[in-house]
This record gives sequence, structure tokens and C-alpha cells, in this order.
Amino acid sequence: MELVAHPHHLIANPTRRDLKPGSQPRVIVVDHDERRWTNLGQALELLGASLELSPRLPDHFAYGRPETPICLIVQITPGGFGLQFLRDLNAAGSYAPVIFVAESADVAVSVEAMKSGAVDFLCRPYHDDDLLAAVEIGLARDQAWCETRRSLNDLTRHYETLSERERQVMEHVVKGKMNKQVAFALGISEITVKAHRGKLMRKMKARSLPDLTRMADAIAQGCLHFGERSLAAFLAPAGQLGR
Repeated sequence: MELVAHPHHLIANPTRRDLKPGSQPRVIVVDHDERRWTNLGQALELLGASLELSPRLPDHFAYGRPETPICLIVQITPGGFGLQFLRDLNAAGSYAPVIFVAESADVAVSVEAMKSGAVDFLCRPYHDDDLLAAVEIGLARDQAWCETRRSLNDLTRHYETLSERERQVMEHVVKGKMNKQVAFALGISEITVKAHRGKLMRKMKARSLPDLTRMADAIAQGCLHFGERSLAAFLAPAGQLGR
């Protein structure tokens, strides 16, 4: 059966909207047989994505993943080739959506793959729609991951413009302390606290205290997710880190 992108894929696909130059989603297929992926490449073009074929896992993943949406399709070989990559990726605190394809069913391998966070585990022969649906899910997940990473980068860039004193004030403010309490804790006047508070609100581009608190929580949770625990511990409002 010819692999085609049906209209419901085009409607549901979230990767086509507002793509910046050079940010085209990529599907990376790790397989020695390039011929069987020709139709997939044609279908992906209709979805606004490109196909990259490689006989082995791309070397650049050893140095960090791309910042644009990706999805990996890995051909499972005897011995479970590919599962170790997913384990290493998880251990490194990184992320990439992975779809495994196998020539035959292996319950133990498929269960481990799904427990490790694989998008899907398909055995040949599989329905073409199933593969496209899995790719679509993988790209959607990765776009969400990329957007979260970019948002965290923007917030941390704003945070890095704060002076040491402004950071100290922010640490207390997002934990719900009043200006006079912050002044007492830092040994400065309440007027000085108000001045620092106004500056940090402008630098963080926060419209209100709840907005600033959400930003601090987003940074804390994002840093935990991406492995930057020291900043997370500093910014997290009381009780947030354990969630």
C-alpha cells in the first residue's frame, strides 16, 4: 500500500504553523535500507517536514540535540540496537521522540521501549497510517519540548539581567513575603525594596506579582526538567520543588 498523507493529517498536524526559516521539522530514520523509506519522505513533504536517512544514530546527538522539532524512527535489530540510545538520552536528561520499528514482535523489547518513553513500537507489516500518526505525535511532542526550552531560555535571559540584590528581592517576593518582611530579611529599607521590586518587574517583563511568581515557578520547574537544579532550588517558591 502506498504511503500517503491523508487530509486528516494535514488538518491535525501542529508542526506547520508559524515555522521560522531553518526550523523545518525533521524525521530522522536510522536504518541501513534507504529504499523502503522513499514513500515516507514524499508524505512528510506534505506535512511540512523533511526526511533524513542514516545507517546509524547521528553523531551530533552526542553533543546535544537540534533545537528544531525532530522525531527519530529507529529500526530495531537483533540484540535490541536502539534501546541503549534511548536509555542514554534519558540518563543525560535530554529528549527526542523515538519510534521503534521491528521486523518481528518481541514483547520484552517493546515493553522496555514504551517504558523508556518511546512514542510507539511498530512491527512489520504495519499500517502506513499508524506510522504517520506516530510521527505526527512525535513531532507535536517535540515542538512542545522546543517551545518550552525556548520559553525557559527567554526567562533565564531576563533573570540574568537582574542585579544580585534584585535577585535576592525576587527570591523573597515570589515566596509571598511583604515588602517590610523582605526589608527585614535583607537588612535594607522598605523604600529600597520597593525600588528593587519595580526594577526587577520591568526587567522580567512581569505585569503583576502572580505573573512574576508564575515565571519563577516556570524557571524552577524548567531547570529541574532540563537538569539545572541549582537555579531551580534558588527560585522555586516554598513547596514547589517536590511537585
